[in-house]
This record gives sequence, structure tokens and C-alpha cells, in this order.
Amino acid sequence: MPALFNALRWFFQGIIGSAIYQILYKYGPAIIALGFIIAGIITVLTLYLSSMFSIVQGIYQTIPSLALDVWGWVMPSNAVPCLLAILSARVWSWLTKIGYDVLKIKSKAV
Repeated sequence: MPALFNALRWFFQGIIGSAIYQILYKYGPAIIALGFIIAGIITVLTLYLSSMFSIVQGIYQTIPSLALDVWGWVMPSNAVPCLLAILSARVWSWLTKIGYDVLKIKSKAV
């Protein structure tokens, strides 16, 4: 019985290994390029969000305490994340519009 299990293991390992080799041989460069693109997007997004948080913190430190007390009366505690979401949505809509315009120009060129 152990010999049978061992034979089945080597059989399936050969098939799976061959399939993985074929996939990586055919699509390997595209997978690596996609990984770099995703890493770049994540880096830009992280830098954008950290800069937004630092800007909001800078504004928060320059506001007098009386204004902060009044702010607490009328604004919810999650106002800063809401503002970040709104500003991020505006940036993404602007980038999408630019991308759409670029695609329109490319389609006219063809």
C-alpha cells in the first residue's frame, strides 16, 4: 500500500509540476510585470493616504481648542475618514476621466 501511495504522489506531482512549469514559462513575465504594477499602485496609494493623513493632522494641530469643542458638537467622530473618502473619490474620478480621455484619443488615432 505505501508503494501505491508513493506512486500516486509522484504521478500527481509530475503532472502538477509540469502544469506549473508550462504556466510559468508561458505567463511568467506577465505575472512578474503585473506584480510590479500592483506594487507600484499600492505604493502610490500608501503615499497618497499617508500624505492626506499628515495634512489632516497638520490642520488639526493649528485649530484652537474652542473650535475643536464646537466641531465636536456638530460633526461626528468619523468626519476625517469621511473627508478622506470624499477627497479620494474626487482624485479617482479625476484619474478615471483622464484615463477615459486618453483611451478616446488612442481610439481616434487608430
